[in-house]
Amino acid sequence: MYGNQGEHKWYTWISDTGFDADGYIQPNGTYYLFDIFGPAPEDESNPLPPAGEYVLGEAEATEEMTFTPDYSEVVITGADGSASYLGTFTEGRLTISYEGEDMILEAFLTDDQGKTHHVKYNGPADYINEDSGNYPESTLTDDYTLDLSGTTGYADYYGDYYGTGGANWLIQIIQASGDAFMAELVNDEMDFESGISSGTYTASSNYYYPLPGEYIKGYINSNGYLGGTAYMEIFNNEITGYAIAASGDLNITNNGDGTYAISFQFRDSQGYTWDGEWSGYISTTDYTMSSASISKTDASMSSGRQSYKLPVAGKTGTAAATKTAMHKERR
Repeated sequence: MYGNQGEHKWYTWISDTGFDADGYIQPNGTYYLFDIFGPAPEDESNPLPPAGEYVLGEAEATEEMTFTPDYSEVVITGADGSASYLGTFTEGRLTISYEGEDMILEAFLTDDQGKTHHVKYNGPADYINEDSGNYPESTLTDDYTLDLSGTTGYADYYGDYYGTGGANWLIQIIQASGDAFMAELVNDEMDFESGISSGTYTASSNYYYPLPGEYIKGYINSNGYLGGTAYMEIFNNEITGYAIAASGDLNITNNGDGTYAISFQFRDSQGYTWDGEWSGYISTTDYTMSSASISKTDASMSSGRQSYKLPVAGKTGTAAATKTAMHKERR
């Protein structure tokens, strides 16, 4: 995977319990995620991050020798495997060095709740090259306003899918050819019959535990599937252009009769604005009986519940992306 200016990316987990064989997080564990950017690895077949000091970078930036506040975080699980503590970082630095085949990683961090962390790891470093085809996170070359005339609205309901006390909805405003839009959000109303709650939704700070009132930012996983909240340009049921939502607001008005008014203004990872509005009837489906537990690390990223293949290799219907651990699927 690559950064905004072609920087190389290492999506790195450090944990005292690790993931189980199916990619699940485990009870009573501590998990640190570092989303690291740097120069090319010395050996593409053994793509270790270069030795040196990495500092916490700016939001949405991917400069070399930084790790991003957008995706780096700490998760501590309880006896039932759910998160008992979750934090993102406001300050931090980490150093990486090597001794034989072992990587030595040490980090000093401050999280968004004011807690400080000292993380040390010394041992094997198993990195897999998951270059997904160098898909950019946006094909926009300027600001863009979507034309959603002629589209149809759908929404799937998954209840408290993320275990954060709100209902998870996947929305698609879509057509066979033309502009389309999809969003994943969590609202504060748990009743399926009540529909999607009115309000202004803001970007979640992480992909694991989005809170009520937040939407999940767009992403492209390692298999080349687009998911989360994103714009799509479609021609004959195939994607010909797209942009993720990296920041911005999503406004929803529930009219109480199955119809909605939706407006949005997002920025992609390049800084281009894409916006639009839509109103009409949304057909809803209740999937709570078949939804999976958030104790899996692949919750939104590899479930295939709402993901679209890039580039124009296949139809844009919901794709059953390969089920792997979330740490192999995000972005």
